[in-house]
Amino acid sequence: MSERSKLIPVINTENTSRRADVIFVHGINADPQKTWMADNKLEGFPEESWLYWLGDDIPDVAVWTLGYPASAFAWQGFTMELEERAENITNLLLTYPGLDNNRPIIFVTHSMGGLLVKYILCRALSGDSTESNAKSLVERTKGIVFLSTPHTGANLANFIEFVAFLFTNPNVGELKRDEPKLLALNQDFCENFDQLDLQVRVFYEKNPTPIRKGIVGNLIRKIVVDEDSATFDRDKMPNVPMTPIDANHTSICWPIESYQLRQRDQLYSNIFQFIQKCLVIPPNPLKNTPVTMSVPTPSQKLRLQEKLIDLEEERNASNSQYRSAIDDAQRIRLQRKLDDLDKKIDDLNRQLNDM
Repeated sequence: MSERSKLIPVINTENTSRRADVIFVHGINADPQKTWMADNKLEGFPEESWLYWLGDDIPDVAVWTLGYPASAFAWQGFTMELEERAENITNLLLTYPGLDNNRPIIFVTHSMGGLLVKYILCRALSGDSTESNAKSLVERTKGIVFLSTPHTGANLANFIEFVAFLFTNPNVGELKRDEPKLLALNQDFCENFDQLDLQVRVFYEKNPTPIRKGIVGNLIRKIVVDEDSATFDRDKMPNVPMTPIDANHTSICWPIESYQLRQRDQLYSNIFQFIQKCLVIPPNPLKNTPVTMSVPTPSQKLRLQEKLIDLEEERNASNSQYRSAIDDAQRIRLQRKLDDLDKKIDDLNRQLNDM
């Protein structure tokens, strides 16, 4: 768990020509790295995490994970209230040297992390933030994925308070179902959704979560964020897709364990497509203006055909290496190379078909 707010680079963060920054934001009592790893393990991060694979599949975006103190119990550390933490993160996002103030941002949030991002944007839009250029974050934010975010409070917050009595910190109190601040935040977000001008995707858990690891913890299971709390009013936000996932409150952050199976995974493929959708170039306002199309010459087409042949030969050679590879790490590297070659071959075929 982080002792202070920080951005942790995952992949492509040194690419100065990247199109966007994708920032993952964990929830309460969580860790910026282990949250996104199967069984909350730290070993293998970031290369074995699906965050890394996502950046590998979309090489023109950088992937970061945001860490901040968010313990559920007072004896694990003192934490700020959500509004204070939102101000703290706003400053970090505006001043961090690795982030360009003109580059788009897409947030992927879990649980309380979604509330934190909503606070950041709503405070920036209303002028409540003390940061003079906070509104630039509203303009740069192109999309938010909410994973089991308790927009109107979580049942487990009541349960934690019951078990821990006076030891819970302010964040747990703020997560109680129908907590007035959460209702006001949700109302602000929905009412100002058009002004925020962003894409939103919601996923919520359908399986109960053990209260802790081990035999005793597994005996008590609860749905932490139910459908009513995790989703928005469809009358106010009719175009926001809201999808149930076969996962509990923790495992919803672990779409896959295998690089080879990532594109078949429902949550991974949805988030991959969501990022692509957020980065689509808007229609040209001069779309009715006639456009003169250049006609490709025979030599240009020939060069593309020759390049296609070279790529197909390279793919065949890599495929042979993959079939004979014994080491798992080598197989993963070759599979990534094969996927990259497939993309290039598909692009060339499309170009040739358009000629």
